[in-house]
Amino acid sequence: MRYANVAFPLSVNQVFTYSVPSQLDAVLQPGVRVLAPFRKTKQEGVVVERINETDLTPERIKNVSVCLDETPMFSPEMLSLTKWMADYYVCPWGISLFCAVPAAVRTEKKEQVRLLPEAPSPIGKVQKKIVALLEAEGDLSVNQLARRAGMSPQDVRPRITALRGKKIVTLDVTHKPKATTQVTTVASLALPATDIEAEIAQLRGNASDSSNRRHAADVKRAEALQLLLEEGSPLTTAGLAKRVGASVSILRTLERRGVIHITKAQAVRNPMSSESVAPTQPFSLNPAQSAALAEIRETLSSHAMKPAANGNSPLTFLLHGVTGSGKTEVYMQAMAEVLEKGKSVIVLVPEISLTPQTASRFVGRFGERVALLHSRLSDGERYDQWHRIQNGEANIVIGPRSAIFAPVEKLGMLIIDEEHSDSYKSDTAPRYHAREVAHKRSELANCPVILGSATPSLESFHQAQNRSYQLLNLPNRVFDRKMPDVHIVDMRSELKKGNRTIFSDLLRNAIETSLVRQEQIILFLNRRGHSTYVFCRNCGYVEQCENCSISLTYHRQTEQLTCHHCGSTRSPHQTCPQCGSEAIRFFGAGTEAVEQEVRKAFPNASVMRFDADSTARKNAHQQILEAFRQQKIDILIGTQMVSKGLDFPNVTLVGVIAADTALNLPDFRASEQTFSLLTQVAGRSGRADLEGQVILQTYMPEHYCIKSAQQHDYIGFYTQEVEARDALRYPPFSHVATLLLRGTDEKEVIEGAHTVREQLEIWQADQAASDTEPATIEILGPAPAPLTKIEGKFRWHLLLRSTHSEKMSQLLKRFTDEPPPTISKAIEFVVDIDPTNIL
Repeated sequence: MRYANVAFPLSVNQVFTYSVPSQLDAVLQPGVRVLAPFRKTKQEGVVVERINETDLTPERIKNVSVCLDETPMFSPEMLSLTKWMADYYVCPWGISLFCAVPAAVRTEKKEQVRLLPEAPSPIGKVQKKIVALLEAEGDLSVNQLARRAGMSPQDVRPRITALRGKKIVTLDVTHKPKATTQVTTVASLALPATDIEAEIAQLRGNASDSSNRRHAADVKRAEALQLLLEEGSPLTTAGLAKRVGASVSILRTLERRGVIHITKAQAVRNPMSSESVAPTQPFSLNPAQSAALAEIRETLSSHAMKPAANGNSPLTFLLHGVTGSGKTEVYMQAMAEVLEKGKSVIVLVPEISLTPQTASRFVGRFGERVALLHSRLSDGERYDQWHRIQNGEANIVIGPRSAIFAPVEKLGMLIIDEEHSDSYKSDTAPRYHAREVAHKRSELANCPVILGSATPSLESFHQAQNRSYQLLNLPNRVFDRKMPDVHIVDMRSELKKGNRTIFSDLLRNAIETSLVRQEQIILFLNRRGHSTYVFCRNCGYVEQCENCSISLTYHRQTEQLTCHHCGSTRSPHQTCPQCGSEAIRFFGAGTEAVEQEVRKAFPNASVMRFDADSTARKNAHQQILEAFRQQKIDILIGTQMVSKGLDFPNVTLVGVIAADTALNLPDFRASEQTFSLLTQVAGRSGRADLEGQVILQTYMPEHYCIKSAQQHDYIGFYTQEVEARDALRYPPFSHVATLLLRGTDEKEVIEGAHTVREQLEIWQADQAASDTEPATIEILGPAPAPLTKIEGKFRWHLLLRSTHSEKMSQLLKRFTDEPPPTISKAIEFVVDIDPTNIL
C-alpha cells in the first residue's frame, strides 16, 4: 500500500494522505506515530489507515518524514474507540487520539530561533532588539525571546516571521520525547545461594576477629549479600548501600571477588515506592455481597458476550450499595476470577486524591501487578507506568477518567467506582464521559462493566429499572454497622436566635463533644477561598472579574481577589471605586473562612484544609490524607474532594456548613448533584465500630433532596426527581447537547447565535427528509449562557434535545464542518454532547 492517512491533533476535522517511502513501508502500520510535513513545519500525527489509491495528484502528496514507533502505539481497538469518540463527541479524530495517550509518552515540539550568518541588518526597534538578543546569547526559544524582550509569545511571533522572510533568522523545529527510559545501576548475585551463604559466613567470621581492620566493611558486605539473598531479585546499588549504611565501594569489592554482578538496568519510577503496603486476603462476604458476587460470576459464565440490540452490553452491572457497604471488596473478588484467566482490569475512581488510597488496597491484594495513571504523576512516572501496562507487566490499572484509555492487553473487566461523579466528564475536547467510553470499549473488547455508587446517576438507575443494566443491591453497611444519624438544622431559626456565626449551636456542641472523645471531624463546604464576594454596603458595588461575569473570591492566604474561572487575581480595593466609601465588606464563607473560624472557636484542635488550593503541590493529597489517617489532624475541612470514597474509622461527625449552595443553580441536574454530594459526604461518618452523626445546615430544610439525604433514601429521591425530569423531557428521557458561541464582540456573538439556529433548522429539515426513520431534534434558544462572560468572551448557547443522540451528533458535526460563512471568524464554537452542567 503506497499511501498512509494520518490524523493530527489539530482543530481540522479530516485526515491527510501521505506517500510512504520504501524504507518505512514495513514499519508504517496503522497506529504508529509519525512526523510529517504540515503547514511549513513538521507535525506529530498517527497513521489511521494504509491505502493503495488516492484522488490527489502526485505533486500534492508529500512523504512521511519519520516513523516514531517500532510497534503501533494505538491498537486496532483503540483506533476504533477514538474514531467513535470523534464522531459521537464531535471533534477531530486526531484530538481524540492524542487524548488517549499521556503527554509524557508523546514527543515535545521545540522551536529555536537561530541567527543566520551574514544576515542583513533588521529594520525596526523590536526586530533590532531580537537580533541583539540572539547575537548576545545564541539560539533562543520563542518563549525565551519573548521574556527577554518583555513581550508576549503571541506578539513576538509575527516579528520572527518577518525576520525569517528577510533571511535574518531561521526557526529550527525539533521533536523530542518528553520523557525517556531511566537507567540505573543494579547489583545481583553471581553465585548459587549455597555459595552466597558460605560467603556471608566467612565475612561474619572475619568480622568477629577484632584484630581485623576490615571488621566494619565485612559486616556491611555480609548485610548486603543477605539482603540480595532475601529479596531474590536485583537491587539498585544506591538503594542497597543506603540500606546497609555504607558506600557503594563495598559492593565494588564484592564484584571484584566475583560474588555479585553490577550492571545497568531500566529503573521503574514507581509513584508508590515510598509506601509500605501490607498484603491482604479476601474478606468473608455478608449475604448481600455474596449474592451480588454470585450474580456477577453466574452471568459471566452463562452469558455469551454479545452486544445487546440497544447498543449497551448485556453485561453492565449497576452495584447500588449504601456508603460503607463493601463495594470495593465485591470489585476485588469479581476481578480475581478475570485475572486468573490472564485478562486485565481497569478501575476508574472519580478523584486523583482517591487514586493512592484505592491503589493501596489493590496493591495489598494483587501486588505489583497494579499500575497508576493520573495527571499528578511526574512525566517519568507516567512514562514508566504507561509502558509497564503496554508491555503486560501490569494488568490492573487504577486512575481517574483518562485511565479508561490504558493500553492493557486482553481487557477483561471495567469498573467505575462512584459512577455518578461529574468528574468523569471531560471539560475540554473531546468532551467525553468516561462511563460512555467504557461502554464502547467493553463492546469492542467483549467484556463486562461494573458501575458502583451509593447514589447512581439518574441515567444509570433508569437503565437498571429498564433492565438494560443488571441491578445488584447492597442495602446495608458491612458488619451491620448503623448508618449515621442525620440532623437538619434550619439556619433561619439560628438567625432568629441571634446566632450569626457559620456554626449552628448543634454543630458547635457536636464538635466539642467529638474533640473531647478524641474522635475526628470532617467539615464540608463546596466553596474555596475566604469570602465568596466583596461589596460596598453604601452603594452595592460588587468586586467582579473584568474578564468574566462573576464576582471575585477573596483568598486571605494570598490577600488577593481571585476569579475561579479565568484565574486572574488582583488586590481588593480599600475604598469603593464607585462611590468612594470605605464600607467595603467581605461576605460569604469559603473553606479558608471556615478554617479561620474553626481555629478561633477550637484553638486546641489540629485543623487542616483539603481543597484545590491546599493540595496544589505534588503528593499533597496523599500527605494530608495520611496525616488524617494517623489521627494527627482532628478536623478536616474540605470541598467535594472529601465526599468521595474516603474511609477513616475514627470519623464520627460530619458537618455540612451549607447544604443548599448548589440547589438554586440554573441547571436541571442541580438537585441530583446536591443529593449525591450530601449523601456521599454523610457516608464518611461512622464507618467503623464508632457510631456516626451528620449535621446538615440549610436555609431550605423542606426541599425533597435535603429530606431524602437525611433518610439515606435514594429511591425516594429518584422517584421524585425522575418525575420532574420526565415532565420536562430531560435525561434520562432524552439526550441533550449544547452548542456554545463565545467571542469578544457581544453583538457578533448574538447575531451568530441566531444564524446558527436558522441554519440548524434548515439542516434538520434536510436530514429528516432523507432519513427513512427521521429523529425529532428539539432546538432551544439561543439565549445568554448563565455565566454570560468568561475570560473576556461573551457567551450564548443553544440546547438541543432528542432521544437519538447519534442524530444530534451528526447535525452538530455538519455545523462544525460547514459553519455558515456569515458568522464572524472570531467566534468560537464549543459542542458538548450529554453535558453534566449547562452553565
